[in-house]
Amino acid sequence: MNSSKNFSTVDGVRAVELYYRPVRRIKSGTPAFYQSQMRLNSPLIGTMLPDFYRTTAENSDQCVELFKLGMVQLLRSMKAFEEKGTLPRHISIYMPVRYLKDENSAVDISGMCKRFETDPDNICFEVSSDILFENDGTASAILSSLSAEGFHFMLSDFGIAGSPVFSIAEFPIDYVILDKSVCLLAGKNERQNICIKSLVGLASQLGAEVIVPYADKERSAVFSELGCLYTADGDFMSSRYAFRRKSEK
Repeated sequence: MNSSKNFSTVDGVRAVELYYRPVRRIKSGTPAFYQSQMRLNSPLIGTMLPDFYRTTAENSDQCVELFKLGMVQLLRSMKAFEEKGTLPRHISIYMPVRYLKDENSAVDISGMCKRFETDPDNICFEVSSDILFENDGTASAILSSLSAEGFHFMLSDFGIAGSPVFSIAEFPIDYVILDKSVCLLAGKNERQNICIKSLVGLASQLGAEVIVPYADKERSAVFSELGCLYTADGDFMSSRYAFRRKSEK
């Protein structure tokens, strides 16, 4: 992958583009907030989804530059959504753990939001379960600082094999997205349900609300009984289609 400077625009095409999908309440089906997904557009390769580029990008500071480009696009879009009356309660954006190794990152984010006059309460940063391995206190301190300003945090892949789930207690997490491997076990038998309910209970007792990454109507009922509140299983859409009607705040 080339230098991230090449990802601002390529031949007039916006190379970093955010797509969105609603995170819905299981019981009512209404949108609670929106999750974004960053895609890269390359004239040579085409559109690249996170599964294609993220691992490579996170091996260097390229992931930080991409995050900053995504943040600027998100803040500009939120300004437009607000003017149209379609700004939801929160919109999430993926934040690489590598960015949290910089002690100035909290100041940088605050500065960007002030520049665009964006309310921190409208932004939710999605962080991967890799953050649970960060034990030097830096990432935890940065998240706590941003949380105090009103920003929100969503932990993805919660319960993935090998992840130190109890480390979630060190971070101010508002939402967790269960790992897909956990979801596949739901409803199989009572013992599996007990394990999932315990995992959901751990997050809930620490103040985090639980999201299921995918579920049909039947399985949604099972997850609701296990304590999950939301599903995020729709397709990601461009902002043109995702925010056509006023979202619930």
